[in-house]
Amino acid sequence: MDYEFLDITSDVMFRAYGANEAELFINAGRAMFSVICEIESVKPEKTVEITVSAEGVEELLFEWLSRLLTESEIEEIFFSEFLVDEIREKDGQHTLKGRALGEDASVEKGGTLVKGVTYYSFKIEEKEDMLVATVTLDI
Repeated sequence: MDYEFLDITSDVMFRAYGANEAELFINAGRAMFSVICEIESVKPEKTVEITVSAEGVEELLFEWLSRLLTESEIEEIFFSEFLVDEIREKDGQHTLKGRALGEDASVEKGGTLVKGVTYYSFKIEEKEDMLVATVTLDI
């Protein structure tokens, strides 16, 4: 299982899973964009480079998802594929370099408008050799 949705009033909450940080970040991106658009029908025609930094891994995931959302809105793109090229830590600062692929946004493939990622219940846990992120989206 890559991700699952949880019941919550007026927001969307999901859990994303990954065997490592890169897989977790990719699956969290997929979960968020499966709310925003019909992700399975979005073609990976355009690529946007993403670089984010933060003090911890949880903050890095928050920044990654927020940047994906911002880039989607600015470039008017729905993303369907996510690649994490590098996650590194140096002097307490975590940096992620990755890419998001998708196509021009369209009404036909649109889903729910996501206003932002929130800190409500936001966390990353390790469970049974798996990383689990709980994320809430403001809709």
